[in-house]
Amino acid sequence: MPKVESPEPGVQRWTFASDDPAEQRKEYRYWLGWLGLEEEDEPFERHGRVWLVKGPTVE
Repeated sequence: MPKVESPEPGVQRWTFASDDPAEQRKEYRYWLGWLGLEEEDEPFERHGRVWLVKGPTVE
């Protein structure tokens, strides 16, 4: 499971173990519903293993 935290309200920071974009996408698709996101929610920034996504604040 990727590490998911909220650096600010309404933003989720996903940190993946793998550098492989295909593996990151697979993990993201698997876990997004568990973290309050919808199928159409996409990251607004990607920096290597770190993705930023607008969504519910994670505690």
